[in-house]
Amino acid sequence: MHWLGRLLLAAILLIPVPALADDVYTQVYLSEPDAIKVIFPGETTVERRTVVPTAAQRTQIERHLGRRLPEGGVPFLIGRKGGKIDAYGLILDEIGKHDPITFIACITPDLRVRDLAVMVFRERRGDGVRRRRFLAQFPGKNLDDKLMLAQDIIPIAGSTMSSVAITAGVRRALAETGVLMLGKSL
Repeated sequence: MHWLGRLLLAAILLIPVPALADDVYTQVYLSEPDAIKVIFPGETTVERRTVVPTAAQRTQIERHLGRRLPEGGVPFLIGRKGGKIDAYGLILDEIGKHDPITFIACITPDLRVRDLAVMVFRERRGDGVRRRRFLAQFPGKNLDDKLMLAQDIIPIAGSTMSSVAITAGVRRALAETGVLMLGKSL
């Protein structure tokens, strides 16, 4: 009987090991400098500017999105070509199934999505959203588009929660750029 107790103790101690192995997973696809080069190609000067929304701006954006924004300022990347603003970039973290997906969104001065790129993915499943097949649905979208899964954005099978996260992040990037950089009302 004594050996049975030891066997039971060993089994109990080994149970959490596989569970802990799933907790830490990070796949870096693009560093920040590389992501900036992707959305601001060629001879583009990039300026960083953090904009702190007023209470009214924050409320306006939150109402449009139907959710609360993270506290603090919004860090923008402003790309200029020939001294003229070419596009705005935002690096966003949106929660996938459990963990944040870090991606960069490029928004034009006429408030349209130019490009997206996934930078860091932190879950074992769902990284299909990093592929062009999914991301190619966003260029040209603007604030007037619903940006709703299964309506104007087709989710990736096996990556539904990640598809929701990226789509929500694009809506947020458009709203924040429109209100904070271009003075639009939503």
